[in-house]
Amino acid sequence: MNHDPEDETTGETGQAAEAQPWDFDPIRDPKAKTLARDYQIDRPIPSEISSHLAWKIIGAKPSRMHAWHRLLDELSQSTKWSIDTIVWSILHTACWVVDLPASEKRHHRAPFGLFDHALEVALGALLTHQREFEWWLRKTDRSAFSYTARLVAYLGVLHDIGKVFDVEVKAPRTGEVWDPLREPLAFFKLRHDMGLLDPTPYAHRPHRGIHGHEEKGRRLVPLIVHRGFRTPITPGLMSLYDFYTSRYDRPEPAVDTPEDRILECVREADRDSACSYSKGDFGGPDFLDVLSRRKVRPPRGTFKG
Repeated sequence: MNHDPEDETTGETGQAAEAQPWDFDPIRDPKAKTLARDYQIDRPIPSEISSHLAWKIIGAKPSRMHAWHRLLDELSQSTKWSIDTIVWSILHTACWVVDLPASEKRHHRAPFGLFDHALEVALGALLTHQREFEWWLRKTDRSAFSYTARLVAYLGVLHDIGKVFDVEVKAPRTGEVWDPLREPLAFFKLRHDMGLLDPTPYAHRPHRGIHGHEEKGRRLVPLIVHRGFRTPITPGLMSLYDFYTSRYDRPEPAVDTPEDRILECVREADRDSACSYSKGDFGGPDFLDVLSRRKVRPPRGTFKG
């Protein structure tokens, strides 16, 4: 797998990817509503409101916040390069899906299920990737391990993003239907004076199929990956996403190539997340909390590229 040790830089504006100062309430301030109304999909998402909206979503549940911080901690331990692009991409994912479920009747069908599932798969896949540190040293090198750690997290967060096309969201007052290819759901709710954390009015579309969302999701990935940064990682991510969506057309992988290893990390984390949700139906622990406390061996200090 080709990788460029200079493939990510800090943002052109120099903004940090942490929470911005709460200089206004994005739910009530007219400036935020204007930014959401005037947003054009071919432009970078305005960080002055996207970060605030995303932090409201992440901070609404303690276990979600714990998993978020663990994910950032593990990423920073796994790579010597900037992780700003993936941090912003996760924040944008939160804005795009808000409280939508991951399914109608299966796992993560509760509000915020899609985003919680994305966090669980990203963190679970990254922890699995780190446990395989010796394989990466034997087959490639530390640089490849560091580069692919970010790809694992990207694919984990975005693997089910196409599920936003499985639902129809309609604004109660105007009847306008949300178009995921036009704007994040958080912006749509902001424009229509809908509370960000209030239940989103949606209906599942009929005849959507089981895996159709994956191909649809490909159109969203380039919109979510932060375009305010110079990041040649995007072509590699798109290639990996295509590899992921075509997995049913290939024989069972030998799990001996970097791409197969990444894919297997995400598949394993996806299965664990889904199964743990089912256990939660019967009073099991919150899987976000479980992951945020899960130990990784060998010691994380050896992962630094």
